[in-house]
Amino acid sequence: MKILTANIALGLPHMDHLTPVIKGHLAFHGPTMLRFLFYPRSLKPLHAYTSARRVKYLESNVDLRNTFDLIERAQADLVVLNEVLPQFHRETLEPYLEQLGYHTRVWGGSLHYPDATVSTVIASKAPGTAIPIDLSWEEHAGGGAGIAAIRLDDMPVTAIGLHLGMADKFPWLYEKEIEVLAKFVSREQEQGRDVIIAGDWNSSEQHIQEFPSFSRLDLTDALGNIPTCPLFLPWQKPLDHIFIPKSWRAGGVETRAFGSDHLAVTAEVEA
Repeated sequence: MKILTANIALGLPHMDHLTPVIKGHLAFHGPTMLRFLFYPRSLKPLHAYTSARRVKYLESNVDLRNTFDLIERAQADLVVLNEVLPQFHRETLEPYLEQLGYHTRVWGGSLHYPDATVSTVIASKAPGTAIPIDLSWEEHAGGGAGIAAIRLDDMPVTAIGLHLGMADKFPWLYEKEIEVLAKFVSREQEQGRDVIIAGDWNSSEQHIQEFPSFSRLDLTDALGNIPTCPLFLPWQKPLDHIFIPKSWRAGGVETRAFGSDHLAVTAEVEA
């Protein structure tokens, strides 16, 4: 099975460069970005926050051509996309995935924003069933941006796509998310299903494995903890991972820049 995971950076172009990143996030998150950068504990719920400027900026700048090219070139069996916006991406992304043979698709959600919800999509060429799952999100930038899960029909495997909150700025939130995730995975494993979890974890494998509830799941990063973000700086951190059972084999790991602040990553995995 080949797996692709990619954070598409809100579908905005040139997000691998610093100036577009600053401009894009200021337009999207508004003035809260300053509190996010310097006083994260001061962030307040923003579920009622809407911005005509944000909508106008997205309508003028969203461009999914690099994302479409990435998916087509990868030819993966399972695709996880983070920072997708249903209100702006779904109309074009859904038929494109269907055309490529991804007949099972599940959209997750988050608590921000009502006019541009930051979401996660997981898409499978193999038939499967969507599973309801939520995390302990917070209603602000960096507060977690989606999770979606599929139980595959033709094999005892559950696949999860996710985008966790920022571990360094919101450690209390990150711990809650890991605990909820670990409980869900443990229940799937108790039913005799192997579990794959791919996406933007906003932390290193080492830090994730420090949580006892997660380390007990016996999962390992198929990518080998490779640096993936941010591409607009001279150094990157290992934030994107594809966790698989330790008993599985992994190979064919590849990375690709596609205009996001994250590298897209693929891996071939086998039970």
